[in-house]
Amino acid sequence: MAEFERFKEQAARQLGEQIKLPGFRQGKVPREALERQIGLRAINDEATQLAINAVLRQVITDHNLKPIGAPQAKIEPVVAGLPAGHAYRQAGRHGLPLVFTLTLPVVQVTKLPDYQAIKVSRPAVVTSDADVQKVLQEIRESRVSVSQVDRPGAMGDQLEIDFQTRVSGVKVENGESENHPLILGQKRFLPGFEEALVGLKAGDTKEFEIKAPADYYHPALAGKPVQFKVRVRQVMARALPEVTDDFAKSLGHFKDAGEFKASITAGLKHEREQVALDEARTALLKKISDQTTAEFPTKLTEGELDSMLSDLKNRLAGTGLDWPTYLTRLKKDESALRAEWQPRAAERVKMGLIIEELIDKEAIEVAEADIQARSATYLQHFKSPKDAAKTFSPQALYLRVKHELERAELFKRLDKQIEVA
Repeated sequence: MAEFERFKEQAARQLGEQIKLPGFRQGKVPREALERQIGLRAINDEATQLAINAVLRQVITDHNLKPIGAPQAKIEPVVAGLPAGHAYRQAGRHGLPLVFTLTLPVVQVTKLPDYQAIKVSRPAVVTSDADVQKVLQEIRESRVSVSQVDRPGAMGDQLEIDFQTRVSGVKVENGESENHPLILGQKRFLPGFEEALVGLKAGDTKEFEIKAPADYYHPALAGKPVQFKVRVRQVMARALPEVTDDFAKSLGHFKDAGEFKASITAGLKHEREQVALDEARTALLKKISDQTTAEFPTKLTEGELDSMLSDLKNRLAGTGLDWPTYLTRLKKDESALRAEWQPRAAERVKMGLIIEELIDKEAIEVAEADIQARSATYLQHFKSPKDAAKTFSPQALYLRVKHELERAELFKRLDKQIEVA
């Protein structure tokens, strides 16, 4: 029980750093005052998580385990007649031991080739003046100034419009808007819509029809004649700033436009270098995978499929396209999609196992201080440890961060097998 008392002391210190009490400096709250403020139960809860994390790390290290999922911890009852949750709190009060069971899914079934002899190449990165000019144009667009004009709208102008959308005379859901901003020429609407507004002045109204492409993203419009009624409220001319020394200085610590453009060039080069490196790393892993034998439970592939589908659904939700409509357009159901993606999911699982095996072969270790520092960056996004625990358990966070750091170090070592063509 003396060991658990050590975790209680650590828990009290950590919780004390988050508590503000009158008369005490933050982080200097005595334990007795802390217990009166938040209760012994909160300290015991935090100490239990710390103890579980410590045991988990020790078990993984001692047995050289390769976890393949989030661990689960079950508190066992140590006081007769009490549920486990109450029992461990009683244990904390009366000096009884804390007993828990850890369940950690693991796998260790890969057989690697002579991976250090495998090489890949990547192309040298080139950044052209046209690439720099494109970025400059985007920056200028983001700082455009507008002014109302009394003339017909032309390409490049910004309009403010009211519009209604109908198909066969029936209003389209979410097909109406008022005071809607629109830049002629940006092609954000149905093809032909912006062209139909060229030449209209403030106060003009126009009705017209456009046939939507058969593959148009909006299922209610795809392949159908669409009727629009548009009223122009305002026509505004847009003026893009010139890339002068003063403009460059307004954007940051640049002494002139030349230094600003050089910064863009360097940024583009770095970005493309990283993309090329990531692609080469993937190619290298694919070559290693092609020469690797691996066996793993089918539930791993099913879990990867679940994750892939969940990611896709989240991306579609961001575009406003619902899952049933997406499947209808694909002319598939979810089971057919899972069957189609099954080989890709299995390959992703295999890649993950290979990475774990490579980490082991390279004897990669990361410092606890580095894990704690990276974990702290994740926790900064939450109000409190309890708030963070709603998203992931402390054990899961520890494993996630540890694995991220191990992967980063592994790829640094494998990069010597990537040649620039």
